[in-house]
Amino acid sequence: MKKNFKLIIFIPLIVFLIVTAVVLANKWRTDSHYNKITIRGNFTIPEDDILKYLKLENDSVIDLKKVNLELIQDRILNHPEIKKVSVVKQPPKELIIEIVEKKPIAIINFYNKLMLVDRDFEIFSFKNSGMLYDLPVISGIDLKNDPENINSLKKSFELKTAIFLINLAYTNSKTLYSYISEICMNKRDMIIIYSNYRSIPFYFPRMDKGDTEKSYSDKLQFKLKCFGGFLEQILPDKSEKEIEYVDLRFEKQVIAKEKLNQYLSDGSQNEKTN
Repeated sequence: MKKNFKLIIFIPLIVFLIVTAVVLANKWRTDSHYNKITIRGNFTIPEDDILKYLKLENDSVIDLKKVNLELIQDRILNHPEIKKVSVVKQPPKELIIEIVEKKPIAIINFYNKLMLVDRDFEIFSFKNSGMLYDLPVISGIDLKNDPENINSLKKSFELKTAIFLINLAYTNSKTLYSYISEICMNKRDMIIIYSNYRSIPFYFPRMDKGDTEKSYSDKLQFKLKCFGGFLEQILPDKSEKEIEYVDLRFEKQVIAKEKLNQYLSDGSQNEKTN
């Protein structure tokens, strides 16, 4: 009887202690921890991807007293596609993460490795393949003395020239930028820009000994206008004429070589060029 009486007393007491502990734990969790993480500015990067770099989950709770904003920022900046980040506490229990994504303007094909580059010459790898959509490609940069060195690539005149052309086109108009499919830097006597329209190669001049940096920049700017103007003239032309190349290397001249396809009576094709 006594044993039963003790059980009757202790069971409610134990239940009371458990309920009290749960209530106090929840109060401590609410009062001293952030349990809401808000991420803003991620247009192409999934939220879960950012949280992985934070080493957190969606329902993670961060201790208010121990939270280190600089550490959080450093971890997020390790993401290859994030340029800037700001982390602030928003009372009573929210952590707000504002990010700025890198905006690539071109793909670099460097020794068969694809990387992205933005307008500030930042070269970075990519996790999101959607970022590759409709970007011009920079190819043919050869660093013979220091192959596959990214730091040398950043400093190379070849890359600077290619990005200058892309930046110039982008600033001028989105349409002109969209005309560029690829910039190939593997020829000593020319830069080849392939158009998105029929992949026509356009030959741009290299820097001459008599050129200053300013005069060469002005020259490229003028040639880029010729490139856009030529395409705007032929785009409405729905004929089957094919252009082999367009040479813009000469002053006050645009040389277009047309490819003529003549079909013989037996059905075979004979190609002639003018």
